Amino acid sequence: MKIKPIILRNILDTHPVGLMVINPGGEVITINQAASETLGYPHAAFQGKGWGDLFFGDEQNTEFNQVIVDIIQEKKVNLKRSTPYVRADGTTLQLSITGSFLRENDAIAGIVVLLNDVTELHRAHEKEKAALEEKSALQH
Repeated sequence: MKIKPIILRNILDTHPVGLMVINPGGEVITINQAASETLGYPHAAFQGKGWGDLFFGDEQNTEFNQVIVDIIQEKKVNLKRSTPYVRADGTTLQLSITGSFLRENDAIAGIVVLLNDVTELHRAHEKEKAALEEKSALQH
């Protein structure tokens, strides 16, 4: 049974984790609503645009861009990183990124990038870490 494109689109757009697929030429060929919202761009901003067009000019997101470069250069599957990301509105998020390099036969098919906003979890971890460091300093 073949899944109809509209059903597939609905599945992608209702999924809470951001998903983006980039072809070998660097063009964003699929992006779901969660990824669009996380990255802070309207969904239409990705149509016909390359990854570099949207993100490489922004020096605030060097670490974020490096994850994509690493996926491409290292041809890794399930490369996982946590990195800060600054949206166009100035909001800083902590993103968990999982990227996979895709092959079809021996040809490069592109990459899949999963984006998960872990900002609140990161903040809680940082607060806990600071509290533990303060407790340790007081004990010394």
